[in-house]
Amino acid sequence: MTNMKFTCTLHQINEWLIIQLPQDISEQLPTRGLVLATGTLNQTSINFPFEPDGKGGHFYKLDDTNLDTKTLKAGDHVTVAFSISKEGFEPPLPKDVEIMLHEEGLMAFWETLTIKARWEWIRWIRSTNNPETRKKRIGVAYSKMNHGSRRPCCFNTNQCTDTSVAKSGVLDLPKIEISSVL
Repeated sequence: MTNMKFTCTLHQINEWLIIQLPQDISEQLPTRGLVLATGTLNQTSINFPFEPDGKGGHFYKLDDTNLDTKTLKAGDHVTVAFSISKEGFEPPLPKDVEIMLHEEGLMAFWETLTIKARWEWIRWIRSTNNPETRKKRIGVAYSKMNHGSRRPCCFNTNQCTDTSVAKSGVLDLPKIEISSVL
């Protein structure tokens, strides 16, 4: 996919700053699910895991992994330029998942999975607010991986799985006017 560029306004959900991709940009992405891209945010190099918003679009939740977010606030305008990443990049591995993989001897198996499959496992595990459900999902992930399953099954990959910014699989963003500059 060719380079894409847009300017938008940052929005806030809870303590997180959010970039909502303009609909015309999101529609050009290859899937309604997770899309991995690399590019720049205000000329700072960054990896973008564009998450599905549960409404057919995509968003990016800013964090301090690639960017100093202390200089940004809701209402600021930012410019995003990106290309779809052909190789992808690793998902951040939650500590409880990392512990399970090490303790159960599954780290070597984990490393044989595609990057996309690793993202799917993480997204499925984190798609609950309930700590008991999360713990159960980690147990199910162990069992499935131990039996050779390479991906979780039976979850909607087009929904938002980040419960810090979503409710019932949909990004919890107030109705906003989104425009793009190509």
